[in-house]
Order: sequence, then C-alpha cells, then structure tokens
Amino acid sequence: MKEKEDAALRRLTEKQEGDYCLGPGVCPEAALRRLGQYEDMHEALLKELASLQRELETLKAQGKTKTVTYKQNLANRLTLMGLCSRFSVYVGEEHGKD
Repeated sequence: MKEKEDAALRRLTEKQEGDYCLGPGVCPEAALRRLGQYEDMHEALLKELASLQRELETLKAQGKTKTVTYKQNLANRLTLMGLCSRFSVYVGEEHGKD
C-alpha cells in the first residue's frame, strides 16, 4: 500500500468552480516551477514528435518502410502522439495531427 501512496502526484493546486487556485500552504514559486517543468516536458515531447515525423518522411522517401528502424520510429511516433493527445485533452491544444 505504501508503494501506491509514493506514486501519487503531490498536487500544488486545487480545482474550484472550474478554475484553479493554490492548495493550502503552497508557495506560488513552487507552483510556478512545477508549471514550468510540465511545459518543458510538453515542449520536449512535441520536439521529439516533430523529429520522428521528419525521420519517418526521410526513410519513406528512401523506400525503407519495411526496415526495423522505420517500424520502431513509427511505434515511437504513435506513443508520442498518444502522450501529446493526453496533454491536449487538459490543455486544449492539438499537436501532431496530419
């Protein structure tokens, strides 16, 4: 049971009436830092997705769609698209749509 508790996210905000506010005793700087970290992660995922899309286009242009590299990159692209889609559900942005 302890393992499950350790895996839980320590929220810095509370949702109230459709908006967000700081949780009790939370320092604004800590919340801003966390927001920045989430934005960094989202941005890194989008950059990696764009890079994979370019790599897939290059491999396709070279006729290498049956290679292990192409198939692995395709699987990675689908994984990243899924992660980015989850962000878009909560943030309201759409990325990686072709």
